[in-house]
Amino acid sequence: MTILILIGGNPGTGKTTISEKVARNLRAAWMDNQYLDPMMDHALLLAGAGPQQYDTPHYKQLRPVLYAAAKNIVTAQLHTGLPTIWSAPMQSEFVKNDDRFLTEMGHIAAQAQAKFLPVWLWAPEDVTKQRLITRKEDKDKNKIDNWPDYASQIHFGPIVDTRVRHLQALSIPVLNIENPDADADLAVNKIVETSRELLAR
Repeated sequence: MTILILIGGNPGTGKTTISEKVARNLRAAWMDNQYLDPMMDHALLLAGAGPQQYDTPHYKQLRPVLYAAAKNIVTAQLHTGLPTIWSAPMQSEFVKNDDRFLTEMGHIAAQAQAKFLPVWLWAPEDVTKQRLITRKEDKDKNKIDNWPDYASQIHFGPIVDTRVRHLQALSIPVLNIENPDADADLAVNKIVETSRELLAR
């Protein structure tokens, strides 16, 4: 028995750092959407936008292609029998009342005889903004320069209880984790422990 772990969260919540540490602990295969950035940058240029313009209408049109490519990679990794982690923002997929993506990923896990653990990482708005400023990545510049507009489109808190209960009723045991700390060890330990508990059942 193996496991598929989805780690979603807004930019600046620590997805990459946490996912890498969890992957090391579980000896898991790991797919992060940022590793497809070169492909996405090229597609944005062809669409008439600039590279790393991930807050534009052009990106929103291309986003489904990015997620489809990542999903194919994750599915292939999972069928090798390895624990598999996919980290990506996934705000629409986790927070909004649309169950199709999480349901589909649950089916993919079941077909591979794997457990399924979706994790939503979150951090307060001020912590998130400071992390984006500190990491100094080009793709965050537009967010920082237009913070009020960006922040109005982002859910900075946990998934609300009614949404969690709804997902649990669909056998999707989503895990809400706050990550206010730079070292992220508490979040890593929680994901690793929960994963091992699921695998032991």
